[in-house]
Amino acid sequence: MHYKAIAYHEGWEDGRISGTISLTGTTLTFTSSEQTISLYKNELELDFGGTANRQIFIKSKDNKYAFSTADKSILAHPFFENNQGLQAQKRKAVSSFRKTKIFLAAGFLLFGIFIGMIIYNRSTIVRQMAEKVPYSLEKTIGKSYLTQLTLTGDIDSSSQALTILREKVALITNNIDSSYGFRVYISNDTTINAFALPGGIMVFNVGLLQKAESWEEVLGVAAHEVAHVTEKHHARGIFSRYGIWTLISIAIGDGSVLTDVITGFGANMEGLKYSRLYETESDTKGFEYLQMAKIDPSGLRIFFAKLSEEHKDDATSVIPQFLSTHPSNENRIENIKTMEDKAPKTEYIILSDYILFRNLLIDKNSEC
Repeated sequence: MHYKAIAYHEGWEDGRISGTISLTGTTLTFTSSEQTISLYKNELELDFGGTANRQIFIKSKDNKYAFSTADKSILAHPFFENNQGLQAQKRKAVSSFRKTKIFLAAGFLLFGIFIGMIIYNRSTIVRQMAEKVPYSLEKTIGKSYLTQLTLTGDIDSSSQALTILREKVALITNNIDSSYGFRVYISNDTTINAFALPGGIMVFNVGLLQKAESWEEVLGVAAHEVAHVTEKHHARGIFSRYGIWTLISIAIGDGSVLTDVITGFGANMEGLKYSRLYETESDTKGFEYLQMAKIDPSGLRIFFAKLSEEHKDDATSVIPQFLSTHPSNENRIENIKTMEDKAPKTEYIILSDYILFRNLLIDKNSEC
């Protein structure tokens, strides 16, 4: 049998040549297109080494020649028998190879467990990375996107209706860490939608405000959007788009990587859709915020149910944008109802007549 090998000698031009080793009971012969070398086994020593101990080295005792092969089956050849020195060296090599295999197997196992834990805890890792994103950066991105909307002339930032809406939303945000700096705006867009931007900016479309029939419905939506901000769904949504290897790189990298990733998506916030997990979190957290503010939390469920019922037979393309970007379904509405049933009995505050506010919106739009 022939074993692929490399022979080494100081006198050769490159110091090495490739060829094959053949063995008999007493002789090792190396053959290449350039050289044929034969040595008796009592002239040889056995050793091992190279990367991860993968190479077997057979050397002449006078150090004139050396041969290396990665074919470990060579050790099973009878050539290494009946020679105490070679047998002892063979046992040492075999033991080393076995330990290396065990070590590598254990390493791969631990690496597999590590990757499995990352996959299993992906959502936790994403949340922890999102927590590292400076709030100042989120505010900058939110302000930048709001500026884009303002340039189109769609944003109301000074009307009486906006003043009233801000006062009502403050019933919720005043109970939350003031460092968030929530800011409320009205968009002249007639589609039924509301959305939060990084940094605490919340935009309510006129279409949604005109569709609602009570402050409880509007503030239910507001609490939901507030939760998107406090739960850092913008940053978490961005990081969730990346694969495991990218997440590992970001997790062990410096803060500049986080900044680059978030900034890269900042100009396309309208394309960031929330997952059902984030929507459920926002419903649950928003419910808590409504309870804290003593506002009847049934408003969000009623608003969802009303829109779902009204458009249940519509094609997907004409479903209100609020339901399109914030997917509502029977399970989600039922979840809110379950929270209502489990919530402690609370005396909710009485809010002012919503009709007066809607009339202000109509007057404002008729002036435009």
